[in-house]
Amino acid sequence: MGEYRQLGYLPEALVNFMALLGWNPGTEEELFTLDGLIEKFSLGRVQKGGAIFNIERLDWMNGEYIRDMSIDELTEKCVPYLMEDKLIEPAKESRIKNQESRIRNNKFQASFKFQETNEIVTFEWLKKVIALEQERMNKLSEIGELTEFFFKDKLRYSKELLRWKKMSDKEIKDNLDELIKILSSIESFGFDRGKIENILMPVSEKRGKGELLWPLRVALTGRKASPGPFEIMGVLGKEKTLKRLKEARKKI
Repeated sequence: MGEYRQLGYLPEALVNFMALLGWNPGTEEELFTLDGLIEKFSLGRVQKGGAIFNIERLDWMNGEYIRDMSIDELTEKCVPYLMEDKLIEPAKESRIKNQESRIRNNKFQASFKFQETNEIVTFEWLKKVIALEQERMNKLSEIGELTEFFFKDKLRYSKELLRWKKMSDKEIKDNLDELIKILSSIESFGFDRGKIENILMPVSEKRGKGELLWPLRVALTGRKASPGPFEIMGVLGKEKTLKRLKEARKKI
């Protein structure tokens, strides 16, 4: 059990999964609370045949429990994995011996720093990052890989990744220039998902959604797959967004 918890499986998911290895509830129901298992479990429905350990089913089940968690609790549980992946560390180590426990007890406003840049962020900012990936996670240990681009100063990717289908270099450059111009005009205090989306969507419909939004996504994340660019910009903020777009333009 300890090894699976280390890999990012939740205790409640493991208990639920182990119970269903040799027991049939007699219904199609697969997800139970501990109290629900205690109430419904009976030796009469324990199967005599050998159980089959299906790791894909455990991953699915664990993901369902993750999606059912509050963002506060999920962020608490993700912090140790972000630390283990050397993305963040406590900003004031002397006050944070047991980070998860102290966050839960609200004894102080937790703050962290990026290991790469020493930038200081709050627990509230981390919640925004974790919330973007809550729907995609199956294990807590995946959070570092999924969110790594938020904690980096410079992203590594090839120029070709910025290209949507058969776009020319000039088209990529022109679209990046247009994005920089438009986003620069938005006030920093109003740089949120809703406002950005309202401004950029009409432009993307004119230029072509893929042509505008694909280079934007890659410039922000260095990846093919990620949460939506509007959501990402809302978390990164104006300064980092523009910096990443300008770095992408240098590749053309």
